[in-house]
Amino acid sequence: MHHVSLRNFFADGVFGSVRLDDRRDALEAAFGPPENVSASRDPRPPAIWKYGDLEFHLEHDALWLIYFDGFSATGSVPSGGSNIQLDPWFVSESTPLLLAAKFLEDAGLAHAIIHEPQFDRTLITLQTRVELAFRDAIEDEERSLIFVSQRRQRAAEQA
Repeated sequence: MHHVSLRNFFADGVFGSVRLDDRRDALEAAFGPPENVSASRDPRPPAIWKYGDLEFHLEHDALWLIYFDGFSATGSVPSGGSNIQLDPWFVSESTPLLLAAKFLEDAGLAHAIIHEPQFDRTLITLQTRVELAFRDAIEDEERSLIFVSQRRQRAAEQA
């Protein structure tokens, strides 16, 4: 089993030993074969590799997105399945936005809070391109975490 800390991922943008743009073989070397893959009628290799709640999206055999929106482990935290022992730090399905921002601030991780009303969500973005998305509050409810992701910068965003 491979240990991955979300605190380290948020800080340096490396998920265990895997980074965006790594090839499929680097992902398999780091975590072993996937527990599940995306279904496809296409003869190409699967575009999504899954380990528990974690998804690794590949395009042209290169990793372009790390994503999870599931919190199936005990305590409503994300699971890395049988291959990845995930240290969730503060991340759970019930983590409110302000608490997440406080953890990041206390850890010295620069971040921005961006409200996206068109998607009914608010993002916390880190310099490592990691994003935490929170569902906008409904009445008196806190904004709750809906997903964590890191994606490769698109060509249009680089300009």
